[in-house]
Amino acid sequence: RQLVETHEHDLVAHHANYETVIRDLDAQRKENDELHHSLDEYRNLLVSLKGQLSSQQTAMETADREHQSIMASLQQIYETREKSLRTEADRTALLGREQLQR
Repeated sequence: RQLVETHEHDLVAHHANYETVIRDLDAQRKENDELHHSLDEYRNLLVSLKGQLSSQQTAMETADREHQSIMASLQQIYETREKSLRTEADRTALLGREQLQR
C-alpha cells in the first residue's frame, strides 16, 4: 500500500511538473509569436524605408541633372553675353577712334 501511495504521489508530482512545462512552453510560444510579429513589422519598415530612400535618391539624381543643365545654360548665356559685350566694346572703341581721327 505504501508503494502504491508513493507511486501515486510521484505521478501527481510528475503531472504537476508536466503542467508547469506545458505552461512554460505556452509562454515561450506566445513570446516567440510576439517576437515574430515584431520582426515582421521591422522587416516591413525596412522595406518601406528602402523604397523611400530609393525614391529620394532618384529625386536627388534628377535634381542634380536639372541643376547641371541649368548651370550649363547659364554658362552658355554668360559666355554669349560676354562675347556680345566685347563685340559692342570693340565697336564703340573703333567708332571712338574713327571720330578722333576726323
